[in-house]
Amino acid sequence: MDIQRRVAPGNPGTIKYMQEYGDRLVCVRYKYDKSEMIKYKTIEIIVSKEPWTPRQDYIPMNKNVYLKVQLHERWLQRLIRSAGGKWIKEKARWRLPYGTAKSLGLEDRIDWLN
Repeated sequence: MDIQRRVAPGNPGTIKYMQEYGDRLVCVRYKYDKSEMIKYKTIEIIVSKEPWTPRQDYIPMNKNVYLKVQLHERWLQRLIRSAGGKWIKEKARWRLPYGTAKSLGLEDRIDWLN
């Protein structure tokens, strides 16, 4: 199923839903199922609203981090390369997703300033 259009509130095709849901309406989406030849119209609405404070210490597992590895640590370079790491010449650091670096026990080598 493909989403062909996403329509913001106030635009044609959303007026009926704006009357029903008001400020809670986020968008109207048009989805098309090519195999069944059916068009679906869906809406996204806000069902609750509450205060939220983002965690300050949270690091997404897929965030790329840069690792400090010395030139003579060839075994560590091979380990990082085999885990999908890439050498970034301009930064003189290895780049790897945070989750992978963490699973390899390399958190102490992360260059947080880079």
